Amino acid sequence: MPREPAVAAHLARLQAGLAPWLAPNYRRQAHITLAVAGFPVRCAQQADEVSWAELRQQMQLLKRLNNEPVVCRTSYLSSFAHAPFLAVEVPELVNQWRTLLGAEHREAAHQFRFTPHLTLGVYRYHLALPALERRLKALDHLAPLSFSADLALLGYRPAEFCGRLTRLL
Repeated sequence: MPREPAVAAHLARLQAGLAPWLAPNYRRQAHITLAVAGFPVRCAQQADEVSWAELRQQMQLLKRLNNEPVVCRTSYLSSFAHAPFLAVEVPELVNQWRTLLGAEHREAAHQFRFTPHLTLGVYRYHLALPALERRLKALDHLAPLSFSADLALLGYRPAEFCGRLTRLL
């Protein structure tokens, strides 16, 4: 999670510029998702589930990894179908962390491509692509900003739409 005031201010400006299109009450902190662990269950059967044993293994691995903060840089403004984001350039160490966590294997099964980013919110409704592209282009004019990030296991309450993240490890 970026702690630098300049990055937080930039994210707030982008969110304000997209506010008419964003769902209200988005409280999730800015973060870069390295790998999605899944919802803990006794015996994982669905793609979005992880067994408690697997989760414990990942937690032990995270404890052993070199967790020195890494320097990242903001990049371009873009969008997924459901959410606008600010792309982030990450150092090679981040890709090593992902490999150790087995992220590529899980994502390949879902045809997901890792895009380091900071999510700005989620859309409240379907948007016309040309209007969205114009808005993103109009907002995307700031030089890249550097920020430090550390490795953490974060969780959230699934019943709370876009609620705050809690540091678990």
